[in-house]
Amino acid sequence: MFRVIEGGLSQSKTIAQNGRSQIEAEGQRRLREAGVDRSLAREKLTGVAMPNSLRVFMLQVEFAMEALSKLSPIPMNIMDDGYWPTYDKAAPFEAALIKR
Repeated sequence: MFRVIEGGLSQSKTIAQNGRSQIEAEGQRRLREAGVDRSLAREKLTGVAMPNSLRVFMLQVEFAMEALSKLSPIPMNIMDDGYWPTYDKAAPFEAALIKR
């Protein structure tokens, strides 16, 4: 007859969910440290636009979060700086924000 195997696919889904939440938390931490949340709040309250370099950094971190969430398996050292963009390297990509 058939025998149900414990763990297996359901266990790997749980590990993947934990990895995705860890990626989300790390991305949010990096955005918070760069001051993105304060700039977004100031933009909404005063209408003064967030600096383009900070906006590009936010877009790059969000892209990294999405890309890292799709990896299978999710790397154990996901918090290492090598997986994430840095604010000082985001500035050269300001041209990406120009609408054509």
